Amino acid sequence: MLKKGRSASAERSAIVPLAIAIAAIIAIGFAYFFYVRDQRAYFSSRNLRLLATVADQLDESLQTNEGFVRNYANSQGTPKQYLSGSRRSSEEQSANDPATYLPGFVSASRDCTVPAPGEPESQPTFSRTLVWRGGDAFIRFTYRELAAAPLPPAAPNGTTRFAAAAKAGTSAVMDPCRVFDQVIMRTATAEIPLASLLDPLLNQSLLGAFDDVMLARGDGTVISVTHEHARTALSRSGEEERLPEHIVMNFSQLVEQTGWRETKELKMAALREATRISDVETSNGKYLLFTQPFSHATVDDDTHAKKPDGVRWIVAGMISNRRFMYEVLSVSASIVLIVVAVLLMMICSWPYLRVSLIGDHQRLTIADVLLLGFAALIQASISTMLMLDSVAYSSLREVSDQQLTTLAERLEGGLEHDLDSAAATLRIIDTWGADPAAKDRWGSEILTDRATDDTVVALALPNPYVSIVAWIDDQGMQRYKLTMRRAVPLVPVVRRRYFNDARMNRLVNAGNPANSFAIESIRSAASGETEAVIARPSKATHLPVVAATVDLVHITHAVMPPGFGFAVIEDSGKVLFHSEESRNNEENFFTETDGNRTLRSAVYARQARSVDVRYWGTDHRLYVKPLGHLPWTLIVFRDKSLLRTVNTESVAVTLAMLLGNASIYLLVIFLVLLRNPRYRAPQVWPVAQNTPLYARLIVLYALTILYAMGVVYAFDARTVLLATRLVPAQAIIAAMRGLDRGR
Repeated sequence: MLKKGRSASAERSAIVPLAIAIAAIIAIGFAYFFYVRDQRAYFSSRNLRLLATVADQLDESLQTNEGFVRNYANSQGTPKQYLSGSRRSSEEQSANDPATYLPGFVSASRDCTVPAPGEPESQPTFSRTLVWRGGDAFIRFTYRELAAAPLPPAAPNGTTRFAAAAKAGTSAVMDPCRVFDQVIMRTATAEIPLASLLDPLLNQSLLGAFDDVMLARGDGTVISVTHEHARTALSRSGEEERLPEHIVMNFSQLVEQTGWRETKELKMAALREATRISDVETSNGKYLLFTQPFSHATVDDDTHAKKPDGVRWIVAGMISNRRFMYEVLSVSASIVLIVVAVLLMMICSWPYLRVSLIGDHQRLTIADVLLLGFAALIQASISTMLMLDSVAYSSLREVSDQQLTTLAERLEGGLEHDLDSAAATLRIIDTWGADPAAKDRWGSEILTDRATDDTVVALALPNPYVSIVAWIDDQGMQRYKLTMRRAVPLVPVVRRRYFNDARMNRLVNAGNPANSFAIESIRSAASGETEAVIARPSKATHLPVVAATVDLVHITHAVMPPGFGFAVIEDSGKVLFHSEESRNNEENFFTETDGNRTLRSAVYARQARSVDVRYWGTDHRLYVKPLGHLPWTLIVFRDKSLLRTVNTESVAVTLAMLLGNASIYLLVIFLVLLRNPRYRAPQVWPVAQNTPLYARLIVLYALTILYAMGVVYAFDARTVLLATRLVPAQAIIAAMRGLDRGR
């Protein structure tokens, strides 16, 4: 019976901890399973959004370049033939230089002809052709329009000399391109290297989510590929030499994995019709192929492809299965530390369970006592570390939040200063341009290089970063333009919000109502660059709106600390300005933060607050600050991983120090047991009559803790390091001597 009781007790002491451990492992396994599932869905969705963004950016870039060709076709006095570099040296700053109208283009030509009598006017038409020469790809844009060029209106100061000269020139000059108020057929053809359009798009830092980013025809032929993202990723681990020169040249040759071992040819029809994720295999291994087709024909013709499949392009990104799964399975260091701490606490609970389940006839061995002591030491250490780490991390987070708040206030102050001074500059230049006393001020429609003009310098403009001022008629066409440096063409802006807001007098200000303005962040139809434009009603009544392009230097040239960034957004979430310029007017902040409701409510309510979000797959801390006088919201953010890395390193150092200190005492205990294996330390066994002594020991330990805390706060690091070794020894010796007296 005695043996049977001991056996049952032993089984209980083994089964209960084992059951608890299994239950904990199952719970952690289920939590990790759902975490991985959500991670995979998120990263897949993020990668597809990246490709959709690239497709939209390329489509917008093509439309912008169509606008360049239209500007060239409608220009006055420019050469009808253009070859890049042939005229730049003599006409670099001239409005007659074709390079002014065609940034990035390598060749162009234009022509104007008088149509047959009675031929009706027609809307502008464009066509795009992909042309191959010597292995290089070029996009050829062709523009055609049958319309009359309107007679230039009077200058902002009311002088009509330039308009009259233009009208008189129609009878003296036989060039049809200089004829006004008459229907003319205007055509233009221009070519630009495809690489000049793709390089800034395919090499964005966000596309580092892929190993390779490619542009392919609808028939599967790869037009362009970049390995820069894979090269960057591999170089971090010293594996750059393993990078293949070409992974895929034609998607139709890929093999798609459909089951455990089943494969089939990749169907191009499926890639052309919908966004897709395909498991493919190449000679370099297994990859995930993310594809995003264009919603319409990208080009109208291709000299090396057949219609219709060849003219509808696909943007694709490839990432190795190994890298993708690494990203999906990864867990933040903070979560790992918490899970490890909980598991250690559970493991260290086993000696307590063993002692509590010990049988009436089982002896309490010295091993049980040592295990209890060691478990208590580990649990106390972990609890202390977690408590102190939470306090330290909270303090670091408060400091970081204060840094975000300070950064937001400085950015807001700089932005308001830029806008107010720019509005004042616009008001001054509008007065200068509309001065009726300056009869000779407007000799042409475009005045260039005004930064060195004596009359402009004398104005002492408050903002030196206003580069262009344009006077716009009531049809939304820029009619006169002043530039501080290079020439830029006159373009239509009837669809721009700033033009319509200024016409309707829907103005805002940056704190000074005298300098009110309408504002918009745009991609320029003249240069293709992201710009801030402010506008206001003009003093020239026949040109009702005057607008200025301004560089908001406190925003566009702000230097961010590592891991920090900012975005200026509209209420819809559209990013107007970003610390990474490539995201300007291309990103929706709400979409990339998974539609975080707290963030949305803060923006809609125009409420300043801190928010935790996941931004492009990484945990971020945001500070949302509405711009008081503007219809925008400023968001400053930091990557949480940097602070977590600092915290993890501090915990690792603390743990190393703890193990180093504990090992000394464990070594002493081991030596004592080695010298006297039968030693049982009878004074440490609990006895009811020593209850008052135990109460005094509790007071002693409390005083020791207070003493240790005082040492930590009062002395330098070297003294604290010495105290960590002496204070525990002092407490142990005092406790043993007190227990000896109580025997």
